[in-house]
Amino acid sequence: MTEPYKGILPIAPTIFHENGDLDTEGNKRVMDLMVDQGVDGICILANFSEQFLL
Repeated sequence: MTEPYKGILPIAPTIFHENGDLDTEGNKRVMDLMVDQGVDGICILANFSEQFLL
């Protein structure tokens, strides 16, 4: 049996440019920031409203 997830597990936002294009560099910066701050894991593609834009 697996153990439940523990610790800080933020949901990663998806970053877009003003024109609506995906901001890949902005997304990399957000992920790096969360890792640098010591999160235990990162939830991606978790029922945020922007999922319909991807």
